[in-house]
Amino acid sequence: MVESKQTTLLSGQLDTLVVFAIIAFFVNWIAWYNGFYKFPKAKPRAPVPVTIFQVICVFGIYLGIMYFGNIFIASILQRFFTLSETSAGFFQFITSSSVLFALYLFCKTQDKTVIHRIWKDPASPSPIAQDFGLGILIWFISYPIVMVISSLCEILVVNVFHLVSHEQIVVQYLKSIFSYPFLLSMMLLVVLVVAPITEEFLFRGFLQNFFKKHLGRKAAILLSSFCFALFHYSQGQAAGNVSLIVSLFAFSCFLGFIYERQGSLFANIALHMMFNLATTVMIAFDL
Repeated sequence: MVESKQTTLLSGQLDTLVVFAIIAFFVNWIAWYNGFYKFPKAKPRAPVPVTIFQVICVFGIYLGIMYFGNIFIASILQRFFTLSETSAGFFQFITSSSVLFALYLFCKTQDKTVIHRIWKDPASPSPIAQDFGLGILIWFISYPIVMVISSLCEILVVNVFHLVSHEQIVVQYLKSIFSYPFLLSMMLLVVLVVAPITEEFLFRGFLQNFFKKHLGRKAAILLSSFCFALFHYSQGQAAGNVSLIVSLFAFSCFLGFIYERQGSLFANIALHMMFNLATTVMIAFDL
């Protein structure tokens, strides 16, 4: 019986791999043929002068509030309410919103020219709405590739190396709160809006620009993508971290490439939102 279930699971994984591989091939061949993967012929964008102090500050704000903020909020609420595991979504919403507000206050103290260049390079002629639309369009190019990589990693982890793969913590949590509309709405705001804005601002806006200033364009994309992928590691996900980190690294390389190509963080945010939305829909329909 167990062997039969494993065979069925492997068959489903192979079906997913083949379907997305076919889609990825044709979509990306069209994109390549039309010059999507080429940087503009104009002079490469000058790196935004981000300092190591700024990088430390923004990541310190994020990690400090996300870790200590959850503990602080929980300690206060426990005095008045009986908290359950589903309460984590409420904490996540409060702390994530606090991070955005703290980052906003920090940026108010920095050189406005630098902050504006992080969001939108003055040399980039496209309007913000077009950047946002392009990010949505690029989802159709990047998502099939990420799914192929994720499926291949899952097959190798489970069927070749015989490791137990666990779902992402956030996936487990989303599944547990589908019957709690209020908590679900707050968590969806975090996943679909707050997280994409925050993570793109940190990893592309600050970290990639910092690496680019010292190491060049390609190294900046790869290093910031590697950091982004490792950032999502969780001990509770066990071997599930393998497919997660590898696929997120590939996805982050797309994000880094788009940021360098377009010079607009808005395109990245749109692509990131679409990626998280697709993942949420797949969770909701148990795909």
